[in-house]
Amino acid sequence: MAKLGLRQKKNAQVKQVLYDAAMELFQRKGFDETSVDEITQRAGFSRAIFFYHFVAKQGVLRHYGQKLQGLVEKLLEETDPTTSPLERIREVFFAMANEARENRDEVKLIWWSAWYNPDMGMTCRFQVPCR
Repeated sequence: MAKLGLRQKKNAQVKQVLYDAAMELFQRKGFDETSVDEITQRAGFSRAIFFYHFVAKQGVLRHYGQKLQGLVEKLLEETDPTTSPLERIREVFFAMANEARENRDEVKLIWWSAWYNPDMGMTCRFQVPCR
């Protein structure tokens, strides 16, 4: 994994502040009831900065998946090349399970928001009422 330059670090910090503010509001008010203006006000940044980092409000929820992907990539890069594929899968699985356990509220919020929001690209897959 390449080292980040100063600008990249700053961008990552700003994105994390926006993410944290959004998740706090989503957990308190709900995803649909939270506006981008409320997120930017809580985070202390402009709408332009928000949309630079997230194309839409749904992008905030996708950010968790991107962080998780980064965790998996880092883990695989650091794994000894002689490690068996089964052991690599086990390590990735346990790392993801640990991450989900440590961020249970975030994962639950993201799951339900994605499940019930058609803009997130996830729809009900069972013959049960979704709302």
